[in-house]
Amino acid sequence: MTGPKTKKLYPKPIRKIKYYDAEYHHTDEFITNDLEMAAQDIADIYKRRWQVELFFKWIKQNRKIKSFRGTSMNAVYSQIWVALIISVLLWICKAVDGILASAHQIIQMMKTTLLSKSSILELCAPKPPPTKIVSPQLLLVGFVWPIFF
Repeated sequence: MTGPKTKKLYPKPIRKIKYYDAEYHHTDEFITNDLEMAAQDIADIYKRRWQVELFFKWIKQNRKIKSFRGTSMNAVYSQIWVALIISVLLWICKAVDGILASAHQIIQMMKTTLLSKSSILELCAPKPPPTKIVSPQLLLVGFVWPIFF
């Protein structure tokens, strides 16, 4: 950003920070206008920010908000908060109760059984295989009728 056009658009001093991530074996580069903070602190902030970005990416992919019921800023925020709270509650249920179903599967089960009195554990419990009901007519198939003359 030392060119004449970029220097004119942003005249304040900036610095570039390189950070090597030993866990993933790659180097990240950050540009910041904070000249006071330590390089490690800035790298940590960006790393935490990336985790937040990944969380919101997951929210967008898994908590579909197809349309907003209200158009005011408060209504939109409220609906996003509700979606976040549902996600956290589902995560807690999965962790505490040991539910193996995915969050998407749990929500689908809850939608289909919305007015039933079943708990989430009952919905996610494995169903026993159905017992075979043997019809009395099927018992006669192997029966040999005596022949009387």
